[in-house]
Amino acid sequence: MDTIQAIFAQLGADGSIAIQFAIVIAMFILTKFVFFEKLQFVIENREEKTVKLESSADETFEKVNELSEQYRSKIEAAQISAQSKVNDKRNEIINENNSKFKTIENEIEQYVENSRNEFKKEVQERETEIFSQSDELANSLIQKLTN
Repeated sequence: MDTIQAIFAQLGADGSIAIQFAIVIAMFILTKFVFFEKLQFVIENREEKTVKLESSADETFEKVNELSEQYRSKIEAAQISAQSKVNDKRNEIINENNSKFKTIENEIEQYVENSRNEFKKEVQERETEIFSQSDELANSLIQKLTN
């Protein structure tokens, strides 16, 4: 212990060293509560707002991607459904128009056939009429030639 006192005496330290040491300890504790804890709070708060928000942003981005995929799948399903409804309606209209077309085509064919038959009948009537008059015309021609 004498050696330690001799070292302190050579350094110029006297009995006030204990008081100075107590002041340094008190100042350390005071600065710890006043400055270091506030600094630690600021650092942790900043880390929470930056690093933890990044993970929150990643989670939000994943949710957005999931919702986007769900939206895309629903849109595709709606497009497929709409396309099938359009195709069904188109086929229904085509079938309806085809049946109307065939009905009208049959009516027209029937009308043409009836008209043809009437025309043939009329031609035959005229032909028989002309042939029946042919004997008269032939006699009349012969009379004119012989006269």
